[in-house]
Amino acid sequence: MRIISFIKQLSLTNVGRSGMNDRYFLFPQKDDDVIKAFFTRGHSEEFEVIDKETLEVYKLKVTFPKNGECRITKFGDYVRNKNLYAGDELILEKRSEGMGGIEYFIDYIRYETRIILRYNRNTKAYYTWNQERFHSFFPDLPQNVRVKDKDNFINIEISFKDSIMLRANAKEKTPVYHLEG
Repeated sequence: MRIISFIKQLSLTNVGRSGMNDRYFLFPQKDDDVIKAFFTRGHSEEFEVIDKETLEVYKLKVTFPKNGECRITKFGDYVRNKNLYAGDELILEKRSEGMGGIEYFIDYIRYETRIILRYNRNTKAYYTWNQERFHSFFPDLPQNVRVKDKDNFINIEISFKDSIMLRANAKEKTPVYHLEG
């Protein structure tokens, strides 16, 4: 038996929280060998994945738009059923048995104790993909935190800076934060 796994950290777009209705994820274009190991390049098709936790079967679709991406769509039911958020990780697995027997499995890792901050060049500030999780860690701002950077501990102050539209088509403003330290 041959097992190949692909792990994807989910973004706001992947989980349908970026102001778009889409829920999909991409295989990185630069890793064409990974795409070829999972699918026939250029051949769009639906395929079934088995949820490792419940053994429920989901139907996903792989597409290859003209821009060269490998996109996995029809992913919304799984995201909703598992209550996935940006920052969580998705694991897609392909198992091959000798003479063509192929099964796909899907699983996830939820990071309830992890916050991801992304830098926004336009505002020179940071934003988070998951406001609820951020506020559970930092209910009141400004707040000082101690973080490890390689072998040293440093103090960082996190403060609210502004609320901005991250994308022109965003439905609501996103809070951005200033980090000093």
